[in-house]
Amino acid sequence: MRKKILLAFCFVIIFSVLSFAAEKNENSVRVGILTPLGTTQDRFQDGLDKFREFLVSSDAFSPLINEKPPKNFISSIINEPHAVYFCNSLMSAIMNMKAGRIDEFILPESVGFYLVAMNSACKIRFLTDILSSKISFGFKEKDIELQREFDKTINEMKEDGTLDALRDKYIINFDARDYTSIKAQSFKDAPVIRIAVTGDMPPVDMFAGDGKPAGFNTAVLAEIGRRLEKNIEFVNVEAGGRSFALLSGRADVVFWYITKESNIDENKPFGELFKDVPEGVILSVPYYSWKNEAIITLKNSGGFFD
Repeated sequence: MRKKILLAFCFVIIFSVLSFAAEKNENSVRVGILTPLGTTQDRFQDGLDKFREFLVSSDAFSPLINEKPPKNFISSIINEPHAVYFCNSLMSAIMNMKAGRIDEFILPESVGFYLVAMNSACKIRFLTDILSSKISFGFKEKDIELQREFDKTINEMKEDGTLDALRDKYIINFDARDYTSIKAQSFKDAPVIRIAVTGDMPPVDMFAGDGKPAGFNTAVLAEIGRRLEKNIEFVNVEAGGRSFALLSGRADVVFWYITKESNIDENKPFGELFKDVPEGVILSVPYYSWKNEAIITLKNSGGFFD
């Protein structure tokens, strides 16, 4: 079973830099997202298509059908089919927008703010109160004791205000011009926990100017390592390679975020699409969440929402 899982993720990784396998209408809005964990592009697209069918057929959303131009994500899906493409890194998404292969890119709101602050060519729109996302740590099932240690520490950091303080410092009040790498405390003869870092969700998961891990996730992990008195070692991987890094043993822990609709019955189509956790993987309690997603387009590209 493990071999089958690894082969499946190898397939996703190889073809997820930017896949155009799905046959879509030329009028489809081409939307890029970072390669999610636990699903495939075809399954994701199928779920999105079913979600659109549900919206179009629902009386509750019928007033949005004639809304022009569409003012939000729901009305845009109703008015135009969307073709979703998995991007293996933030850089590949930006390059494919510049090349005209995708029209826009969807990211967490904090990442959107960072991109706009760092790149004057980017512009931003928001999906408000449609999606709700949470970040957890992913572990191999056999490492349940490590998961429990992380859960206990995360809950303690929530209760004593440490998580809120780190969020305020590294996300809410971030200064894109002044990010330095974070070094975890070292403990002699202590166990080493290898953490996969992508750098594709700044300022949450990012690298500093010296190429070393920085930002919110790194600060959280440094504090977890300090409290557990274990050494934290960061392993650089691409976003689409996180599952393989975990299941192959290259990393002990990966960042895992789960998204669902906040205002849609999750028993309806699309409601469980982002919730997949493959066999052999377990998650910690969430340590960060957001309600708004950012839509990034280039200023000279027009963009679907203009």
